[in-house]
This record gives sequence, structure tokens and C-alpha cells, in this order.
Amino acid sequence: MDDLIKFETELFNLQRGDSHMAPHKPILVLAIFDLIYDGSITENKIPLNEALIQKFKEYYKRFRVRSNQGDIGKPFYHLSNEPFYYLKWIKNADAENVKRNTSIKNLNQHIEYAYLNDELFDLLKSEINLLYLKHRILQCYFEAESAQYFTPDDMSKQLIIDLEREVKYGVVNKNPRLVPIRNSMFRKEVLKLYNYACPVSGMALSIGNICLLEACHIFQFSKSEKDIVTNGIALAPNLHRAYDNHFITIENDYRVKVSPHIRENSSSVFNLQQFHNIKIKLPAAKEFWPEKQYLEMHQEKFHKING
Repeated sequence: MDDLIKFETELFNLQRGDSHMAPHKPILVLAIFDLIYDGSITENKIPLNEALIQKFKEYYKRFRVRSNQGDIGKPFYHLSNEPFYYLKWIKNADAENVKRNTSIKNLNQHIEYAYLNDELFDLLKSEINLLYLKHRILQCYFEAESAQYFTPDDMSKQLIIDLEREVKYGVVNKNPRLVPIRNSMFRKEVLKLYNYACPVSGMALSIGNICLLEACHIFQFSKSEKDIVTNGIALAPNLHRAYDNHFITIENDYRVKVSPHIRENSSSVFNLQQFHNIKIKLPAAKEFWPEKQYLEMHQEKFHKING
């Protein structure tokens, strides 16, 4: 939360020229956020390419900015005066030349890409953090247009409202009203990471936008208070119940271990023993794999119950 507040403060205090009204920097930030959100930017490298230029122009036209021209070159360069944004210079680049000439062509001849503070970029990997900061930038710099052009779904709206309350008033996770809201976001992100399929059985249960898979806490939330994706796994409903009741666990090598004491119909297609020693299908990015400390907490109770 402290990092979110820090970057929100920095985004609220952009240096915007003598008049303090130039819109270019906040528009560039919004364009960058959108490209991160839609997956066009997946690593902390922001090239001055056609996608960024077009997104910048879209916002410029959308807000009907009358003063100045919609030139992305100057904000792309001058945003580096802010503490969260940097430029990766090409070897032997002429910085003084760029200072005098911020045309797109000249910038691309001297600058490889821009990049954000690593902590900020990590925060933006979370959809709710990104939407929250975008919402606050619009409120700060484009208040009249923010309601018209920022329309997240109802769940995201509620999450933004509650996150805003946390930042302003210090509301913490222990507030019981926030728990189901946070769990909904947790569910959304976990299911997405596992591609809406159970990593144990391979079963995918969905109709349209409705997915019947469940996001399971590896170590129970009531004790860990860790609503983070590395403490989560997507499971079919029957396997979720089996996991919560320690009929099964997941070892440190990500293989399933089934209790030898369960009584079941072994001829049933739903029997649990078929999953014993199966390695689960993990998210593509290793940073989102289940953390072993949480796996070990569940394993400890599994072995205590099952011997």
C-alpha cells in the first residue's frame, strides 16, 4: 500500500510547464497504462512505436485539447524528469541533440526505449492497481472527462472504490466487508493465470463468460490473510473440497499426493486416486507459481491428518 501511495503522489505532481496545465505528460502515462493493460507491453520496455503514438493521439483527440499540438516527442523525452520514468539511451547517443530536437525520428535514433520504476511496473501487473491509478490520473487532470471515458466493469468499480478508501482512510484487509470483494479479484486473477482450466484434472468448466472453476487458497486465507496469486490455484469444485479437507495436497515438486485413507469408488471417473503423483500444470510465468512456503503449510496439516 505504501508503494501505491508513493507512486500516486508522484503521478499527481507531474511537472507540466510554466502554466502547469500542459496535458501531454498525463496523456502519455494513460497511453502507457492502456498498452500494459491490453498486453501490448509485457516487459518493462516502452518503445516509441506506432502503438504508443496512436494511443497517445486517441487520448489527445478524446480530450479535445486545444492548446499546443498533439506531439508525443516532448512528453516521451521530458517525462524522464519525473522520478518514476527513465530512458534507455543507445550507445554513443547525443543527449544534447535530443534535448534540442524531440522529433519521433530523432528520439528513435538516440533512445532505445523508456522504462518505469521496477516497483511501479510490478504494481501495474495487477489489474486493480492499474485501473485505480488510471482512475486517479483522470480525476486529477481530466476530471470532466473521467466519468465518460473510464467505465470499468461493476466489480472493478467496487474494487477501485474500496482501494481508494484504503489509501485515504487506512482501511485494512481485516475489515470484513472488504474480504469478499478482495476474494472476487483474487478469483479472477487466479483463474486467468491457470487459463480457466483445472491444473490437476485438466477440466475446463465454462459457459460464455461464466466459469465454474474455483480459486483455492493454498494455505487458508483466514490464517494467512494472503490474497495473492502465489497463494492460489484454480481447481475443479470437487478437487477444491478435497484439497481444503486434506484429502489431497501438492508437494514441493508440484505433484499431487492423495491420502491413502480415503474411501471411494475406484471405478468412478471422478475418483481421486487417479491424480496421485500427477504433476500439475503451472502458469507460464514462474513468478506466479505457487509459493513453496504455502504448499509446505498445507502439507504439514495433510501429513498430520493422514500420518
